[in-house]
Amino acid sequence: MRLAYRGSVNRWECDENDHLNVRFFVDRHWQSLAGGAREPQVQARINSLHLRFIAEARLAQAMSGYFGVLHHDEHTDVTLVQTILRDSYDDRILSTCLHEVYGRLEGPDAEQLPEVGSRGIPAEDLPYVQLDRDRAADYGFAQIGAGTVLAHECDPQGQMYSAAYMGRISDAMPHLWHHMHPGSAPREQEGGAVLEYRLRFHRPLTHTDAYEIWSGVFTVGPKVQQFAHLVFDVDSGGLVASAQAAGVRMDLNARKSITLDDARLAALEAVRLRRPEAT
Repeated sequence: MRLAYRGSVNRWECDENDHLNVRFFVDRHWQSLAGGAREPQVQARINSLHLRFIAEARLAQAMSGYFGVLHHDEHTDVTLVQTILRDSYDDRILSTCLHEVYGRLEGPDAEQLPEVGSRGIPAEDLPYVQLDRDRAADYGFAQIGAGTVLAHECDPQGQMYSAAYMGRISDAMPHLWHHMHPGSAPREQEGGAVLEYRLRFHRPLTHTDAYEIWSGVFTVGPKVQQFAHLVFDVDSGGLVASAQAAGVRMDLNARKSITLDDARLAALEAVRLRRPEAT
């Protein structure tokens, strides 16, 4: 694989969990993709990202990003590319991303690593991608985010970068917490960590577009919970991006995942999304 990125974690990139926020993981993967392919305008060709977050990246962590081409499908004209973010000192994997990119990308051939691609989240769209904004609430989705796309979030052609989609969803997560646990504040010394994430682009958001994010609990488990996110264009009401995420609650002192008790599981079940076929 080709070394395409090298850098480190800045203080301002760390979130309330005191580790690199997911948006900046996505930014590093994008830099590895664009630098590895020698194509800075590749954003417009990305169909989906399938990310896995394997180890925390803390302040001043040295990171290296690698790029390799897995396969080009002549029938769909989609190229599968993997990017790997590693600890620059001991070479351990921090995060992986499987990119689906329209058209052919040139680069070194690579074999897909076991850490790349689907583990708990399927490599397929959510069952809600046919919804428009006006129907999202019927299935239990709550509006957790809204805003307007800014110039610095976009590539030179005016299309919103992948990291900006992830960042906007990440910023909105406290509102999802309130939806799941109305009337209660987040617990001290407890945070949330993402394990796996599939982000699919249905059409681009561009500079000055207004958007809304609607989200909900997709599956509930004592250790791992899955969430669904739908990003809509305000003017048309149409879907521009969808995502499915697997995450855990995290003890910020022990830096370990938390097993949810029965009361917390019941609270999540009470707001769990309804499947489309159930209505």
